Amino acid sequence: MTHGKHWTCLYEDLGAFADKDLPELLKTLHIIGEQEWQAPGPAPEGLSPDRLVYLSEDDGYLRHLLVVAMDDSADQNALYGAFPFCAAGIEHTVTVTGIAPLENGIEAHIEGTVGNGTKIGFFDPLYGLNAEQYEIGGTYRFRLAAIAYDIQAPDREFVEITDPARSARVRQMIRDAGGTVGDGDGPMKLQLNGAAMMFPIEEWETGDYSFYAPIKLAERCTLGGQTLSALQITPMRLGNQDYDIILFAAPHVREDESYTPKAGGDVTGAFWLQGHLTD
Repeated sequence: MTHGKHWTCLYEDLGAFADKDLPELLKTLHIIGEQEWQAPGPAPEGLSPDRLVYLSEDDGYLRHLLVVAMDDSADQNALYGAFPFCAAGIEHTVTVTGIAPLENGIEAHIEGTVGNGTKIGFFDPLYGLNAEQYEIGGTYRFRLAAIAYDIQAPDREFVEITDPARSARVRQMIRDAGGTVGDGDGPMKLQLNGAAMMFPIEEWETGDYSFYAPIKLAERCTLGGQTLSALQITPMRLGNQDYDIILFAAPHVREDESYTPKAGGDVTGAFWLQGHLTD
């Protein structure tokens, strides 16, 4: 299954999901989008597809999204893409500075800026349906949400940053947020209580971040028969503006099983950021 590491964020036993649950799931999903086959990527072996059909649930904050290549003349089809889909999210204005389609041509990593030019990158699950709308330099409204790789309660009140490059980035973030910080790029001690921070995980993919954020709202949602946390968090703050997202976290990604994220507290960990155009 494509996006294995992302499905593992939601299903601890990915093999059981793929072998047992996925075939039954396919019977319950509905068409949410369709496009003509224009060779966005390599065709599935043995097929000459006519169209791509996007299948998902009709509702829900977090959904399954399967893309099927249909060969109408041969009455055959093949799974072309499968990934978790954050249908709910917080809307933000993003200026697109770069688009990197993935191999299948229907998914892409989007790079852009928010606020006064702060960089942001995320995975666009609906890129194939919306690709013709994008222009580099264009400004769009995106619905942003994330799926947690891991979360935990903060175990300290401050962090000491010794890496010069990261220290410089953090100092700039503080300035962007309207704070005061000394010049230079030497080690710094950063108080964490209520802090809003997200850092790209350089060795991973675009959209993968480590983060520290306050929790504004803590709700629950369901997917595949399990209950997940749906948290409104603030991983970025620029000037007087909070850039909130929705963070989905399955029970097994909590480093401490007894930890229950609650509104008013802080949370830290790593997530996979998604964004798609608003309706």
